[in-house]
Amino acid sequence: MLRISYILFILIWPLIGYNQNVRFYAETESRQVPSDEYFELYFQVENGIGKDIQPPVFTYFTVLGGPNYSAQTANDNGKVSRKCTFTYILQPKSVGIFHIGSATVTVEGKKYTSSPIEVEVVKSAKPSGIAEKTKKGEEVFVQMEVDQNEPYAGQQVVLDYVIYSRISVNTYNFNSESNYTGAFVKPFKNYDAGVKTKTINGYTYQRRIMRRLALFPQQSGLLTIDPAVITLGIPMEDDGFGFFSSTKPKQVRTNAVELHVKPLPQPEPENFLGAVGQFEYKVSSDRTELSTDDAAMLTFKISGNGDMKTIQAPTMKADENADYYPPEVLEDNEEERSGEFVGYKTYVVDLTPKKAGHLEVKIPDFVYFDPNQNKYKTISVEPIPLVISQGNEKPTDRETPLTDVVIEMPFYVKYKSFLMAGAGVVILGFIGLITLRKKGKQPVDTVEEEKKAGTPIIKQAENIHIEDDSIDQGNSSKRQIEEAHRLLDEGDVKGSMRLLNNMLSSKLIEWLGMPLSQYNVGLVSEKLSESNSDIDQNELIVKVLKDLEASSYIGLPTGVKAEELMVDVEAIIKDIEKKIRE
Repeated sequence: MLRISYILFILIWPLIGYNQNVRFYAETESRQVPSDEYFELYFQVENGIGKDIQPPVFTYFTVLGGPNYSAQTANDNGKVSRKCTFTYILQPKSVGIFHIGSATVTVEGKKYTSSPIEVEVVKSAKPSGIAEKTKKGEEVFVQMEVDQNEPYAGQQVVLDYVIYSRISVNTYNFNSESNYTGAFVKPFKNYDAGVKTKTINGYTYQRRIMRRLALFPQQSGLLTIDPAVITLGIPMEDDGFGFFSSTKPKQVRTNAVELHVKPLPQPEPENFLGAVGQFEYKVSSDRTELSTDDAAMLTFKISGNGDMKTIQAPTMKADENADYYPPEVLEDNEEERSGEFVGYKTYVVDLTPKKAGHLEVKIPDFVYFDPNQNKYKTISVEPIPLVISQGNEKPTDRETPLTDVVIEMPFYVKYKSFLMAGAGVVILGFIGLITLRKKGKQPVDTVEEEKKAGTPIIKQAENIHIEDDSIDQGNSSKRQIEEAHRLLDEGDVKGSMRLLNNMLSSKLIEWLGMPLSQYNVGLVSEKLSESNSDIDQNELIVKVLKDLEASSYIGLPTGVKAEELMVDVEAIIKDIEKKIRE
């Protein structure tokens, strides 16, 4: 009877196969594989049994095994289905993105072709110490592993705490954390913590990720992550019964990890503010037609896998045809995607036209460094066309700003009020901002207008003096110089450089009569060229500004010393003070 049933199945199987769609495709467990590990490539036939497979030419891979054939048959309430798999074991020959071509297979006399796929081979980050541990045949050990050992400053690095075991481990507990000094750290909440098998030096281990972190190195050079101490709970067999009823603690220590952080290529583009990674940048307007009595809202959306806390709001350049108001943060979120952190920031900028006609809103470029391609990239957005009609309000009816507004400017200028006047000025600034928004939000114009209005920021800039026998003794300036020295002595180079940057920027704004809303290194260079000052001195000022800006966020540029920068800043400020008095 059994033989009859089998014969009947063989006879009717072709009829079943014709009633189902045959699929033939290629797949891997992951499209990204380490360069020093093998991976499996599957060619699968669904709703049929294939034979006479013709694989593609594996130009960039070494075939370690295959094709290994397997077949499965399933019966779901009388509906019979079958599939088979041809498996190849491949070893990458080099690092890069490689194309694996199509394969062909014959199913019931008909040929089917799979679609080609791409596999990215990445440089392996071999954890130090594994070879030594496995030579001894240790039953359990823990490792820190990173996805790359030579990142750029500001680039995201994934760090895993991994346990390798040939025995059961019930629990684990971190007794002491590693020291991440020199890096910004974010813990992952979602990652694959499942147990996987890995053979190392002839020993088969169960591998499991205990913790995953994202590191963002803040400056170039050697970054050492010290070992962590972890206590493992090892089950003990109960005498006479064979049950595991108690746990024995075992203290283990991870390896140390060294990251050789590379500096960003020099020279840096003028509009680069420290974004490192892969980014997207989109700008839109909520309307294309409005009157001189209305306002348009520009929305800036920035997303990427870099250190989003360094991403600053866009700075719109002043326009004789429109006023632009300080950016406001509409969204600041992040998510874990494809094994890395991806951040999202959205800013809104209000625009009010000054006169009727056609207005082309010029959008600032977004410049970032792509570590995968080792080059700076610029995302440009086409100007946004607006059609402006004449409203009822006359241009002369516009009010002069009545109070201080938080002006959008580079980061180092934005925080000047904190350093000079303390929290009280910040609170007043926010109150002023809220008041202005309720009244229709008036823009901030030039420095001269701000002086007439008596704004706190300008008053602070006017009161900055450097200790010197030939100039006024300003207590605020003296304290800031002392604070910069203190920060440097304590090892806070970025804090010290940021404070010096604030002081120098304030003096330049005062001396050159620059609008606060337009302040940037490029405009400073233009103003210096128009000032009939010494050319060598002007070049020094621009260089010092660039070095201070870089030092404030991504660390000292190669060949630049903090002590020398401090000396230059003090000398430049003294010279500017002298020019202001003259």
